[in-house]
This record gives sequence, C-alpha cells and structure tokens, in this order.
Amino acid sequence: MMNSHLYRAGIAIRGQGILNRASRRYPLAGMTASRLCVQVNVASLSHFSSWGGGGKIPPGGKNNRVARGLGIFGTGAVLLWGKGKYLLGALKLTKLASLGSMFVTIGTYSMFFGVPYAVGMVGLITVHEAGHALVMLQRGIPFTPMVFVPFVGASIAMKRLPEDAWEDALVAFGGPVLGSAGALACSVGAYTLDSQLLYALADFGYMINLFNLLPIGMMDGGRIAGALSPYAGVAGLGLGGMIAYSGMVQNPIFYLVLLGGGYETFQRFYNPTRVPRNYYRITPLQRAALTGGYAGLLGALIMAMAANNEFKKPPERLELEKSWDARY
Repeated sequence: MMNSHLYRAGIAIRGQGILNRASRRYPLAGMTASRLCVQVNVASLSHFSSWGGGGKIPPGGKNNRVARGLGIFGTGAVLLWGKGKYLLGALKLTKLASLGSMFVTIGTYSMFFGVPYAVGMVGLITVHEAGHALVMLQRGIPFTPMVFVPFVGASIAMKRLPEDAWEDALVAFGGPVLGSAGALACSVGAYTLDSQLLYALADFGYMINLFNLLPIGMMDGGRIAGALSPYAGVAGLGLGGMIAYSGMVQNPIFYLVLLGGGYETFQRFYNPTRVPRNYYRITPLQRAALTGGYAGLLGALIMAMAANNEFKKPPERLELEKSWDARY
C-alpha cells in the first residue's frame, strides 16, 4: 500500500491549490498609537493566494464563497488586532492567547489540509516568529507572546522601538533566517525519508520566508531594505503594485499592506521626526552586512525552493500513484 504520508502530501498539495485559488496574504503591521512595533509573519496571506500558482475559480462556485468568508475573516482580524490586544489584556488572556490561538489555527488549517500538514504549517510559522523573538531577546527588547491568526499568520509585538534601523533590521532578519533553516530541515528530512509531505512543507516554508522578504512597508524585507535607503520603500511599492496588478496575489489584505507601505514611505520622506534623530544612520560596515545578507538570503531561498521542487511531486501524480497502488 502507498505510504500514508504520501497520501497526506497529496491532500496537502491539492489543498494548497484549493486555498491558493480560494483566497485571492502580509503583515498589516507597524507602530501603534502607543508606539509598539508589531512583528508580523503573514505566512498564510501568500499561501492562500495565487502566489503559489493557484488558478481561477468559477464565479459562482462553492470555493468562491469560502474565499469571501476567509477574506472577510482575515481582513477583520488584522484590522481589529490593534484593539484586540487591549481586549486580551483586559481579560487577562494574553498568556493563554499564544497556545490557544495556535491550536485554533491548527484546527482551522486541518479542515483543509489534514492534521499532519496543518501542524507542519503552524510549526514553520512558529519557527519564523521564534527567529524574531530570539533576536529581540539577545538585544534586550521586551516583547509580547506570539499570537496566531488563521489565514493571516502570526505576530509578536515589541514593547519598545528598536534603538536604530540597524537593530530593527537585525530583528527583521531573525525570522527569515531561522524560518529558512526550518524549511531546509524539512527538505533534508524529505530527501532522507522520501516523504512528499515534508517536501510540500519545505515548499511552504521557502515560500513564506521569500514572500516576507518583499521590500514593502513593515514587512521583514521592507525593514531590512528600508535601513539601506528610503527609496527601497518606493521600489517595494512598485514591485508590490506589479504583483497585485498581475494577479499573483489577489488577497485584500495584501492591498492593505500596500497602503500601509505607502503610508510608511510617505512618512519616511515627509515626517522624518517620527523616529529619533539619526535613527537611519548606519555605518558602512553595517550597510554592507545588510546588503550582502539580504541578497544572499533571497538567492539562497530561490535556489533552495527550485531544488526542492525537483523532488516534490504534483498532486495529479500523487493521485495517479495512489490509484495504481489501489489496483495492484
């Protein structure tokens, strides 16, 4: 009989296509009125969009109704996040919110992908966010517990602003670096165990970390590239606009992210006093390190994702192999 993990991977990859089409994903993150800085991984936003190669859905189909429901839920959750953290604090649920929201997210994803893939997805998101948290811990930046939002991702809020753009970029780097290592571990495990489930999870991991590196607004890439030049935000908006216009990502949250990125870029040029003086002044060595690290991480992710896809089987082939196994 066919390995159950292979069958689960088929469901996972097929489910990936369904939700890629279903929710035509990034952080709606930034400084709040209380000057908290929110570190958000909008993993699900890119995953549940045509970024992953999903096609169109018939206008009146069942999945189209699912798409609208997920889009409304995700958008509302992100928009209400700023108010929600005060509510959680008032209810004294903040310490429970991390674990509780994790189980809710796993349960939600498992309805579409099955439990193994859902656990893997949330695990990879957790690893990404843990990378941010480790850097904050090393830099002495206090932060809130991690909170998950189904179909959006997860978030950690810094309780104070970074000292400068260099420190902010280091925190931003932490997530994609550790998250990419987690995806690589899935690839190595997939090759060792010949597991299509792990190949599918590795693909998800590479994709969400690559997407988070787009140089837009308060996304990881926006904060890294923004430390290098104010014009990085302008370039990121142009890139994001092209992605939205081409239909690669059609999730309404991504449009809000672009708007947020536009606001951040405008503030960078026309309201420089919103951050401490010399906030963006970094040394040539720091600039070289950020440039090399950013370009190197992007290149490594692209190559790793391409290599992983050489071994990942499409869902059609997995289903065909399953039918052969059932016959013989």
